[in-house]
Amino acid sequence: MPRIVLEGKEYPFNSYATIGRSSKCTVCIPDIKLSRVHCEIIQEDNDFIMIDLHSQNGMKLHDHFVTEAILKDKDKVTLGRTEFTFFIL
Repeated sequence: MPRIVLEGKEYPFNSYATIGRSSKCTVCIPDIKLSRVHCEIIQEDNDFIMIDLHSQNGMKLHDHFVTEAILKDKDKVTLGRTEFTFFIL
């Protein structure tokens, strides 16, 4: 099961997750640099794709700005001032 690990807390999800400041997101992060719904992660076959949802501050994968990326196990993602690790297993 895929999951996001942020500051020692795990956020497992199935095939879809939203990340942002909104309490309606799968992963709610109280970072003022995040949009309400900043990005989403969707599963397509065996891949997990992270897509920026037109956020104001963008997203980084291993310190490089991206608008869309296929996530791999143990990838480091930065949204606003928040960094988390993505795990597939």
